[in-house]
Amino acid sequence: METINKIRIARLNILIEEAGGLTRFAEKIGKHQSQVSQWVNESPDSATGKPRAMSSRSARDIEEICRKPRGWMDQPIEHIHKSSAIYDQEPVISSKRISFEEDTNASAFFHILDVKAACGEGHFNNDYHEIVRSIEMEPNEAQHLIGSMNRNNKIQIVIASKDSMAPTIQPDDLLFVDMSIKDYAGEAIYILLHGGELICKRLSIVGKTLMVSSDNKFYQSWPWDDRMEGTRIIGRVIRALPMTFKKFGSV
Repeated sequence: METINKIRIARLNILIEEAGGLTRFAEKIGKHQSQVSQWVNESPDSATGKPRAMSSRSARDIEEICRKPRGWMDQPIEHIHKSSAIYDQEPVISSKRISFEEDTNASAFFHILDVKAACGEGHFNNDYHEIVRSIEMEPNEAQHLIGSMNRNNKIQIVIASKDSMAPTIQPDDLLFVDMSIKDYAGEAIYILLHGGELICKRLSIVGKTLMVSSDNKFYQSWPWDDRMEGTRIIGRVIRALPMTFKKFGSV
């Protein structure tokens, strides 16, 4: 009987082929190529010497991103119902066939992180976050709407909460954040790690002082020099996708 890790490797190879190669698959699920390659090749862990294995949580995340049924990664291929033509043709693909070439026609992916950027009091977040889902766009559409095809995954999505940046940003808006920007780069809206919380604020220079402010005037501004120890810029907000429904009647 195959081990669960062998089954997941076989499934992983199928998904890599469906995506058009390792590069595109890694981009789709928000992982580095090296991590996916280590899963496929069962590379030894430098600390334990044991083969690296995919966790159940990673398997469930991949199923969701790739729109597969829950548990699909754990199901042996030979047990799939043979009436389905697509499963009749599913091979176990050798890792030597995986392509590392960049496909400029590949879809653009923007990953939604498992955090909320608080426009107000703040929500506690860890410094590293899991991807909960992804938005897929055609390359030209992504370039037009976001200004980038996000080939290097530097643009991530976080969800706004509270109202301190209203009316510019409303609670539950999807914020497209350039995570490569870690320093002040002109007046703009930034995501900050402040007091163990992620907050969404506007940074601007007033006179000679860098100020942290809210677009909602009910919230007070404060000088950057008065920040708590450890406060830093996580990224700059480049787009916000409104998620407010307009209600015209009851159901």
